[in-house]
Amino acid sequence: MPKPLSDAACRAANPKAKPYKLTDRDGLSLLVKPKSPRNPNGAKLWRFRYKFDGKDKLLGLGRYPDVSLSEARERVMAERKILGALTHHRFARSRPESSRVLHSMTLRRTSLIAAVLTAQIGSLNQRPSLSCASATTTT
Repeated sequence: MPKPLSDAACRAANPKAKPYKLTDRDGLSLLVKPKSPRNPNGAKLWRFRYKFDGKDKLLGLGRYPDVSLSEARERVMAERKILGALTHHRFARSRPESSRVLHSMTLRRTSLIAAVLTAQIGSLNQRPSLSCASATTTT
C-alpha cells in the first residue's frame, strides 16, 4: 500500500517537462502541470477520480496551495458521502426501482437548488434603493 501524501511532498513537487501525478488515498491526487505562458510557475491541481454508473469520472477540487491537503481530503470525503447517498451503479442496474429513486433524488436536488437561487434573486430585487430622492431626513 503506497504512503499517503504529506504537505511537505506537495510543497516540494516541482513542475517537469510533462505533467505528473502524486497520488494520495481514496482517489485523490495532485496533478503537477509544467510551466507555460499562462502559468509561468506551473500549476498544482487537486483531482478526485471515482467511478459512477460504470463510468470513470474526474472532479477538480481546487488549486494547491489555495486548497490544502487536509481540505482536499475533506472535500473527497464529502463527495464520497454524496456518492454513497446515491445508489451504487451495480445496485441501480440490478433493481429498476433504485433507478427511479436515483432519478427522484436528482429532481429533488435540482428543485432545491432552483428554490435557493430564486430566493436569493428575490432578496436582491427587494433591497431598498439608496437614491437621494427616496431618502428623507428628520430634524
